[in-house]
Amino acid sequence: MADSSVYSALVSRADHASAAIDWCEENGAVVPYIQEFYNTLSSLLFCAAGASIALQTARLPRLRPVLCVVGPLVFLLGAASAAFHATLSLSWQRADEVLENVALTALLHGAAPAPPRALLPLAHGAVAAAGVLRVHALLFTELHLVGTAVWLGLRLRALGGALGPAREAPAVRGRAAVVAAAAAAGAAAWLADRAACSALAGPWNPQLHAWWHAAGAVALHEAWACAAFAAYVLDGGGHARAAGKGGAAIRVVAGGLLSVVEYV
Repeated sequence: MADSSVYSALVSRADHASAAIDWCEENGAVVPYIQEFYNTLSSLLFCAAGASIALQTARLPRLRPVLCVVGPLVFLLGAASAAFHATLSLSWQRADEVLENVALTALLHGAAPAPPRALLPLAHGAVAAAGVLRVHALLFTELHLVGTAVWLGLRLRALGGALGPAREAPAVRGRAAVVAAAAAAGAAAWLADRAACSALAGPWNPQLHAWWHAAGAVALHEAWACAAFAAYVLDGGGHARAAGKGGAAIRVVAGGLLSVVEYV
């Protein structure tokens, strides 16, 4: 297998040398042909989060269209991230960066107090993707990602206020707090892995970038749940529940770490 010309091309040293960034995990230490094993494995948590969102979306027929695409985007993000960390290829790095920016952009517009204009999320996502692909620098990718994440956090917090005294407000505020905590923990792990690699590398490497993947997957999953639930209520679904005709609810699972949005 290792001598196959096709396989060798997929894992060629020239290909993984093309990536613009290499993380603190030692390359090829666990499996010879997977450059960053733990980062690759933990990327699949994004796939799990995307699949969960997609399954919930299928049961929420009155969901905003922009929130319906978040599940597939997060799933593809996980696949691209796994491919990037497995090969350290520049092409997969760009795909990873495009998808994380576009997925976060979709969440941002889905969490707006009122349904967004149809072209606005598309235009924002296209500009973000073009910026990642054309600027070819971490600066645009990270600045846009951080800026969008902060804006999304403020919007999720504002959604609780927009609901006022409605009985759904505490659930929205609670999930927004989980998003903020997971995002902060993930950002700290990401920064520590980059800034303190010389101190972390070695046999006891805590694999902080892999923990960033885990925290990021939780943050994206819960941001979608918070936005989907609040948007349903703000778009008029809360009136149906108040009239005893059903509505939406958040069911907290996994010890409070994750939640499920469902119609009741």
